[in-house]
Amino acid sequence: MGFSTMMMQGSGAVMGAAGAYNKAQSQKDMLNTEAQIATWQGAQAIENGQTEEQNSRLRTGAVFGAQRAQLAANGVDLGSGSALDVLASTKYMGNRDALTIRDNATRAAWGYDTQASMDRTAASNISPGMAGFSSLLGSAGSVGQSWYNWQKQGGTVPSMPSWMGG
Repeated sequence: MGFSTMMMQGSGAVMGAAGAYNKAQSQKDMLNTEAQIATWQGAQAIENGQTEEQNSRLRTGAVFGAQRAQLAANGVDLGSGSALDVLASTKYMGNRDALTIRDNATRAAWGYDTQASMDRTAASNISPGMAGFSSLLGSAGSVGQSWYNWQKQGGTVPSMPSWMGG
């Protein structure tokens, strides 16, 4: 093995370390981006839930009003008996539907927030510098062994060519 081969091996180790650093940095950036997207999705889930809840309450109000008008048009006493039961049931079921929509939106937002938290934690556990250093350290043994074997065989460092200032 010649000097130039060992230099190439050393250069490859440095390039590998740079690649490991860049890969780790890209993974970290991707996880932080995914966390931000999940945060936005959580906020959107709450906003959509509020809109759906409001629409549900408006629909319930329309049904309640139509029932009241129909019962009153038929001369039914709205303050007692079956008419009162029907109107109370309509309000109860409408409120129940609206609260179910709110709960579903809250659960969806919680899921997105949990995902964002996990992504941020995963990103914080990535160290691009350590990835590059580990790669370089892993290659150092191989480069060192090659250098040792080369010197043991009588290898010498060539002088610097004149065009490089030597």
